[in-house]
Amino acid sequence: MLKNRSLIFQMTLYFFSAVTIMLFVVSMLNYNISSDIIVNSAEMNTVDSIKKSAEYITDYTEKLKTTANVISTNNTIKDYIYSKSEAGKDKVLSLIKTIIDTDPNLVSAVLITRDGRIVSNENSIEMRTSSDMMKENWYKQAVMQNAMPILTSARKAEFSKNEDNWVISVTQEVVDEKKNNLGVVRLDIDYHAIENYLKRLNLGKSGYAFITDESGQAVYHPNKEVFTSDENRREMIKIANSKDGYYKKNSQFVKHHYMKNLNWKITCVTSLDELKLINRSLLHSFILIVILSAIFASIGTFFAIKRLIRPIKDLQNTMDRIEKGEKNIRANEDGSIELQDLERHFNMMLDKMEKLMVEIKDREQDIREYELKTLSSQINPHFLYNTLDTIIWMAEFNDSESVVELTKSLAKFFRLSLNYGNEIISLHDEIDHVRQYLFIQKKRYGSKLNYNISENIDCSDFMLPKLVLQPIVENAIYHGIKSIPDGGTVDISVDLLGEHICVRIYDNGVGLPTKMTKKEFFSRLGGVGIINVDKRLHLHFGDSYRMEIESEPGEFTSITMYFPISK
Repeated sequence: MLKNRSLIFQMTLYFFSAVTIMLFVVSMLNYNISSDIIVNSAEMNTVDSIKKSAEYITDYTEKLKTTANVISTNNTIKDYIYSKSEAGKDKVLSLIKTIIDTDPNLVSAVLITRDGRIVSNENSIEMRTSSDMMKENWYKQAVMQNAMPILTSARKAEFSKNEDNWVISVTQEVVDEKKNNLGVVRLDIDYHAIENYLKRLNLGKSGYAFITDESGQAVYHPNKEVFTSDENRREMIKIANSKDGYYKKNSQFVKHHYMKNLNWKITCVTSLDELKLINRSLLHSFILIVILSAIFASIGTFFAIKRLIRPIKDLQNTMDRIEKGEKNIRANEDGSIELQDLERHFNMMLDKMEKLMVEIKDREQDIREYELKTLSSQINPHFLYNTLDTIIWMAEFNDSESVVELTKSLAKFFRLSLNYGNEIISLHDEIDHVRQYLFIQKKRYGSKLNYNISENIDCSDFMLPKLVLQPIVENAIYHGIKSIPDGGTVDISVDLLGEHICVRIYDNGVGLPTKMTKKEFFSRLGGVGIINVDKRLHLHFGDSYRMEIESEPGEFTSITMYFPISK
């Protein structure tokens, strides 16, 4: 299909396809690179943010541990425990309230003695106690830490009337000098204190973070149903146990950070919905860039190629003009170096062709003149032999007067035949030449031959090759009239017919069959003489000259020659 298209179309299409494919590949590479950069940037931002949040949480919990440790070693607390009575409770309560006032995130502080006494800033606290608190699991867990503070997972506050209030507790065992258990101090901090630190993370529209302890239990989770729903807890554990990385299916980035001092693990689930939007926007932008770039590149290519092939068009136009016959035109040596070289060689070829044409024309002219002379030399002896036969015949009959007239006519005949060495003669002289010939033949044949000549004065100066009418008249006599017992007449007429001069030679002789070719007519009419005349006239006048032959058996033969006025 493309083979039948123009060069500019093919080149533009190829370039458009190449540019489109190249831009598409580059755009896809840029798109993938940009996506990776965005994912890596999101990962780095998440890692940095999670580290900072972990540091804040660690600092805050260490502060709580320090506070819990201070309370557990306070002498007022120990005095109250040793008293095994309510004496000194007010001092302990005053100490607790003072500590709570120093931290707005502290919701409550509770002292639980081994014998089951409770001191708390919350009057409505509900806590199961006994004479031996070692039988309580949470109490036992604190004791097992060897007087070290312990952070527990989130739970609902026992003292709160609001079901949605959750707290995270720091517990600290109180021991004597011999490390014997005296009781436990528990500080409850607002659940939102941890949440506020994690909210600083830029995790996307639907991203979130949660904290689990070393046993996999949730310390903090934005969805509190994790603490009450098994299904939500399983989903949390699945994410907590997953590897760090980007999950395309959910368009999420998961990152874990271990807080060694607390034995906690922060898991950040970064929502990359914005990345999807950015990627989609990038993809649309790259596609638009590819389309626009391809279009503009194709337009630019079209005009660039059009300009480049303009010299080729000019060369093609020059060829067309030369083909139509124009001469002396050359291609403009314009365009690129290759095209200039092509046009220069084309012009050199035209120069050589023109030179060859001139040489061929001169050679053909020489050949034509040679052929004309050859044909003339073939005709002249024919005329001479026939004329001498006539003179000899008249001399034998001692007709001296006729011999004189005939000799004068023969002299004039040969003078016109020679024409001072020129091969071209005027129509008037050519007709006069035929007239001398007919006069001689009339003397020979007497009453058997009659002739009429009708000239057109306007055609007298028309030039044509000499000795072209006499052979036809001779054939009219020998092949037309001579065979008729009563003789006949030869009529010669000259007329103007449009762009041609018509010379008609008519005889009322035996005629010829109508269904004959021109070659057959020539053969029947004597062959060489008339064929030579036709060749000579074609060589001189070209295709503008023609000869028409008409004949009816027993009636007539007419040969009309059409000479172009303007050669």
